[in-house]
Amino acid sequence: RCRTCALERTLLLMFGILPLVPPLAPLYAEIHYRFPYFMSFLSKPEPEVVADAPHRVEPGQPIPILLLAKDGDRHPAVLRDAVATLRSGDQERCIAFTSAPIHLRDHWWWTVCEAPTDGMHGWVDCDVRFTIDAGHGARAYANDNYRTTSHAPLRVFVSREPLPRIPGLLLGEGHSHSHATSDQVEFGAPPGAARALGKRLGLDFACITDHSYDLDDRGDDYLHNDPLFPKWKDLRHEIEVLNESLGMVLVCGEEVTCRNASGRNIHCLVLGDEQFHPGSGDSAERWLRTRSELSVEELLDRVSPNAAVIAAHIRERVPFLQRLLLGRGRWEDNDLSRRGLHAIQFWNGATDHGFESGRSAWVQALLEGHRLGILAGNDAHGNFNRFRQLSVPFVALRESDHQLFGRVRLGVLASERSDRAIVDAARSRKTIATDGPVAVLSDSNGRHCVGEMLQAPASLTIEARSSSEFGGLAEVLVWKGHLGSKSEELLQRWNLDGARAWRDDLTVEDLRPHYIRVEVRTHPGEQDGRSHRCLTSPVWFGV
Repeated sequence: RCRTCALERTLLLMFGILPLVPPLAPLYAEIHYRFPYFMSFLSKPEPEVVADAPHRVEPGQPIPILLLAKDGDRHPAVLRDAVATLRSGDQERCIAFTSAPIHLRDHWWWTVCEAPTDGMHGWVDCDVRFTIDAGHGARAYANDNYRTTSHAPLRVFVSREPLPRIPGLLLGEGHSHSHATSDQVEFGAPPGAARALGKRLGLDFACITDHSYDLDDRGDDYLHNDPLFPKWKDLRHEIEVLNESLGMVLVCGEEVTCRNASGRNIHCLVLGDEQFHPGSGDSAERWLRTRSELSVEELLDRVSPNAAVIAAHIRERVPFLQRLLLGRGRWEDNDLSRRGLHAIQFWNGATDHGFESGRSAWVQALLEGHRLGILAGNDAHGNFNRFRQLSVPFVALRESDHQLFGRVRLGVLASERSDRAIVDAARSRKTIATDGPVAVLSDSNGRHCVGEMLQAPASLTIEARSSSEFGGLAEVLVWKGHLGSKSEELLQRWNLDGARAWRDDLTVEDLRPHYIRVEVRTHPGEQDGRSHRCLTSPVWFGV
């Protein structure tokens, strides 16, 4: 099946639709595509070259700086030199990426240079200067070779303390995209790059969930589909090979477009399924034909029993033009009640209206008796330090530090550090969501019981930890929800004075069907001067 012709795609581009596909999901900016006979101020006869780095690194770890070039096969060039300069207070050091010129002739080229941070703490500016010769003379750039961007240094927080952790808890990125996402306006980072940067950030794993309408493309042409799904197969193989070596674990998944109860397009994450699931309704591939192949119910019926299925960014605002031209909607109450759904992702990189509205929808579903865990992610497409995205097609880019890889983290209580164990934990609701502190519940035997069904009476222990980076603990809240009730009740609250580690016991005597869950908030942290939080999936009683 051929994709929509260039005219149709470009009309969507010019109306400002494609830069927003998927919603709130920024990627690196593709600048070479332009409609025939139309001028593009952004296009230039050079590969896109972008420098990136994680927004934070663990104490004692070097800063891994990514230098990535795309489209060298279409626009060959020579990378003459590349030097990263780190500045922190009165300290300054320079690290060279290469010792000799590099010919950029491949579609993808990338390297990671690790810059030592000895003696550096807090915010560090990383300024990457490079020179490119694409046949019209050498040109020098800072941090990217785009037009209209700031070219400002990357900012990395070198922490004095590791990410807060509790034994048995793995921390990772729950929703991210790779270079398998690549089209006329944007592209993501290769999984190997995500693995290299995520490890120094402090992550144990990352879920790679590219869109179904990108994974059905030909490997060498995003304008045409291939019924053999080579991109899906190649991505799975690449992740399998990477996981054979020690390091951050990658979980292969898919973000499937499907139809909600009203027939509108929504997104569903499927983790750990070997089968590809089609979903092209909001791909802008078929002019004004937005019906996706599968409904939510049909998707849930066909996924593997070993897969984890998560409702993605359930309450993010959908712009009017996306609703009109791409048929996009949001997860409705009837969709969240479908059997086979394991968790909800309402924390999508920001604690905003989508977070608050999504948490309310999650609580309502829990009160109605649906066993749904929590999943967090950033919908990151590379963009470890900042994203650069089209704002005005062919004219201008915009930058932001939102939805960075690993900023909001998924915690899983996994039996081991493997992709299978991480998927099993997500499917079993053994999850927490955090942008800093962590918390778990344990039974009287010291066994973590988040996501489980227990019988009352029971004795539980609540444990929470934080750090100076994210702020000392301010309060621990235990919420209780009786099944069939209209609202939760606050069962217990502890006000804390900034402790880094805390634990206390809780006795559950209520024999009626109910659940409890925990929320933790911190005092303002030294990284960004704001409070951070953690939410756990529930523990169910008498269900």
